[in-house]
Formats: sequence, C-alpha cells, structure tokens
Amino acid sequence: MRILTDPAETGTVTICLPQDEQPEAYDYPVHFFAERNWTIERQLPSPGRIEQAVALLKSAQRPMIIAGGGVIFSEASAELKELSQLCGIPVAETKAGKGAHTKPSDWLLHGHGTNGNPAAAKVTARSIWYSVWARG
Repeated sequence: MRILTDPAETGTVTICLPQDEQPEAYDYPVHFFAERNWTIERQLPSPGRIEQAVALLKSAQRPMIIAGGGVIFSEASAELKELSQLCGIPVAETKAGKGAHTKPSDWLLHGHGTNGNPAAAKVTARSIWYSVWARG
C-alpha cells in the first residue's frame, strides 16, 4: 500500500475481484462515488544526476534504452523519442512501457523481454555482451 499511495513510486494499479464476489451488493456511502482529482507531484532530477547520465551516454560504445512504464507515467514519451533520435540510441519497450516511444522512428525496436521481438533481443544481447567485454 505504501507504494500504491506514493505518487513518485506507483505505477498502474489493477484490482481483481473473483467472479463470485462481483455480484455481491454493499451499501457504500455516497461520498465514495464523488469525483476527485489528484495532483501528482514530480521531483526534478538533480543536476548532478543529469551530468552522470550524460557522462555514461557519452562513454557508452553501444548504448540502448529499455523504456518502461515510468516513461508513460511521467509523460516523457516525446523527450524519449527526441533523445533516441538525436543520439541514435535504439529503444526497446517493456510490457509496461508499450507505447512509450512514439512512432514512427527508425530507432524503435518495439517489444522487449518475454513478449518482445527478436530484433530487440538481438540488440540487447549485443549491447550487454559488448558492455561486459569492453570492461574486461
């Protein structure tokens, strides 16, 4: 519950109810159904963290971005696409990040992981292999 109620850590939430529970009636208070709006507070990254990320990207031989649901949740799809296009970095999307990188793009590999495609898996394997090999 701590993570579900923390706007900085939470993601998509699913509440599943067994079929035999769904038809049960309960006299909920009317205020439960009142429209509510939330403001999600976002902390900006520190300048030091941004500098670290830039240094890592500049030193990378075969960088690759694996975009998760946080890109969508943070409404950063346009920024991800711009970074990918400007720097020539391929992007694979996790299941939660599906649609994080907007189309069309030559750098979008689409799905990654167990529901991914062979192209994303091949680029990931090469990026990881090269990273390990280059560091010794």
